[in-house]
Amino acid sequence: MARELLGEDRRNGIPPNLLEYYFSKRVRKRLRYPQLLREREIADCSSRCLKAELLAAIYDMIGKGETGLYAELNENWDEIEQAIKEYMDCLKEDEINRQ
Repeated sequence: MARELLGEDRRNGIPPNLLEYYFSKRVRKRLRYPQLLREREIADCSSRCLKAELLAAIYDMIGKGETGLYAELNENWDEIEQAIKEYMDCLKEDEINRQ
């Protein structure tokens, strides 16, 4: 609103009440199943940051996968559940090795 008062012409802009819809649509379109696994980030990280990357991937898989908003994630849910179990096993093994 302040921009309009200063004289900015906002033709062809997205109406403010639809901004959230268009943003979520773009995010859903961009999120793909392999990205969610963060395999590249996990492979590239050092052992020091491995736990953080695994936890971030697990949070993403559970948080975004359970919502049902992402069609590609819904189609690959069995693989995502398997990856969650594998990542949890890695975290458990790391904890056992530290003790």
